[in-house]
Amino acid sequence: MKEHRKSLIPGILLILAGLALFFRESPFDFFNWIMLYPVLILIFAITLLYEVYRNKSRNALFWGITLLLVGMFFFMRNYRVIPFFDMDDSWSVFPLAMGLGFLALFIFNPDNWGVLIPGGFFLFVGITSGLRQFGFYLWDWDDAVESYWPVVFVLIGAVFFIHGLRRRKERIVDNDQDEPSGSAENK
Repeated sequence: MKEHRKSLIPGILLILAGLALFFRESPFDFFNWIMLYPVLILIFAITLLYEVYRNKSRNALFWGITLLLVGMFFFMRNYRVIPFFDMDDSWSVFPLAMGLGFLALFIFNPDNWGVLIPGGFFLFVGITSGLRQFGFYLWDWDDAVESYWPVVFVLIGAVFFIHGLRRRKERIVDNDQDEPSGSAENK
């Protein structure tokens, strides 16, 4: 049965590739890449999210949510539901989708506080750049990034330091619990 599948997969891929090339070169307008790629992103995202649901595994949750949001945005943009046409106007969707992907990881595993840091960062970048694109200037973004980018290193270093202290404390507590209360020296 496995050999049968091995011969089917390349055949199916070649048939799909041939049909795509045929429709691209044909006078018929069946294959329009601009309209098709958001649908492919959405199908892939839904497949990832179904995998999360089916296996109760959260490994694909981040990419499933991120690609779902990006795919929905490009689907609505390409089908003219929303009026974004240039990447200059719509690049803030990417960090916003990634931030929401990290937030979804936290929602499904509240013990994992570490995902809130990149999630908050990406949400901050996505929201502030999106507001700036709509004409809401909270501050001069370029000057803030130029002046305060080292703060990111300080924050990341503080997170690693605190995480290291917690692990050390957990190891000390675990070692204390493993030792028997009555040792041979006391007898």
